[in-house]
Amino acid sequence: IYEINPVIREWVRTSECSICLNDKEQRKIESALKMEAYDMATEYVWSRTMNILRDKISLLGNDLIGAMLGYNSFASVRDIPEESIIDLCADIKLINNTARLKLKSHSELAHISNIYK
Repeated sequence: IYEINPVIREWVRTSECSICLNDKEQRKIESALKMEAYDMATEYVWSRTMNILRDKISLLGNDLIGAMLGYNSFASVRDIPEESIIDLCADIKLINNTARLKLKSHSELAHISNIYK
């Protein structure tokens, strides 16, 4: 039987609370971890996190989001860069400043790793 590293297991457990993972999503991530496809698991959690943040701020409406970010117009919240989404979520207290720093750090790492793929 394959045993997942306790640190990774704790990371997944914490993530499931933080980003509202359902059972199917949890199994998908755990399966990726068992296959040692850590990049796939990380990318999935990161995508899910950003999608949830985008969905939550989209409730504000495009006009208010545009005004807060200084955008004249945009077609969708999906068009807004991750860094701006993270900052906006912190500005409206959806996340705290510690989460802002951590998410921005993860965003930069994800961007750098995509450059070297």
